[in-house]
Amino acid sequence: SRASSGGGRASARETIGRVAAGAVAEKWLNQEYGTQVVCWVSSVMDIDIPAEEARRLEQEPPTRQQIDEHGTLVEDEEKGFFLDYQGQKYSREDGSILDPKTAPSGVDFATGKKLYTRCPHPPTAARMAARIQFLRTKEDSTGGVCTCVVTRVPVGLGEPCFDKLEAELAKAMMSLPATKAFEIGEGFNACRMLGSQNNDRFKRGSDGLLHTVTNHAGGTLGGISSGEPLVMRIGIKPASSISQDQETCTFDGEPHTLSVKGRHDPCVLPRAPPLVEGMAALTVADACMRQRARQGGPLKMLPEA
Repeated sequence: SRASSGGGRASARETIGRVAAGAVAEKWLNQEYGTQVVCWVSSVMDIDIPAEEARRLEQEPPTRQQIDEHGTLVEDEEKGFFLDYQGQKYSREDGSILDPKTAPSGVDFATGKKLYTRCPHPPTAARMAARIQFLRTKEDSTGGVCTCVVTRVPVGLGEPCFDKLEAELAKAMMSLPATKAFEIGEGFNACRMLGSQNNDRFKRGSDGLLHTVTNHAGGTLGGISSGEPLVMRIGIKPASSISQDQETCTFDGEPHTLSVKGRHDPCVLPRAPPLVEGMAALTVADACMRQRARQGGPLKMLPEA
């Protein structure tokens, strides 16, 4: 349970098996159903992707290549700016957009030092990077939120009571290190809505299956997949291991100053998407196999839009 090297069961190194197994599960899902699983960083501390853009990304999820491209910045410490893939420069101090006419010249995107935020909205990525770099100087840490979308999900996955699909997804995500929150669809925002706003109305599709006009529920209804995309968000806490001295006590209750040595990330959010994607793929694949065993035949899919 404890390793002096930092590789114990509380370490994120434990997740390597989840990522490997998730890759196999995702490949099977894609071959069988065309399922795609993608995750990105949607907030760091109090910095969020703008609401309209966040909604658009959930409805039209980017590819992993787009997330990596749009969420990668080049840092020029000497001239004090970040540079995105399109050549836009941002202040290294707060991530604000710099006027191209007055912005200093410096490193180019191809050869500069890369910062990987995995946030597919460059202006927000720049603000996140500035905050993370600031916290690094303060020897502190922060958390944030990842958004995960699973598309091309078979209809009818999950159980109506204890093994609801969203419950299985929540268990999977909350089993990851540092996760502290989970929501699906509108999540906590649904608590502020009216029933007339939150209800997903049905319509008959050309394939004879029922479709929903909206997807406030996030891809499940009554604990069972509707065939619409699964949309979920996972909250991740600040890393506990920070370089600041912290007053605590020993196992015997004696006062003690904790001083953590070594390299520690101010924010682990950019490292989280592969873990989330792996657990999502494993959960959906498991639900597919259970339903196939019960049904004894192929699973139904909503037609592609």
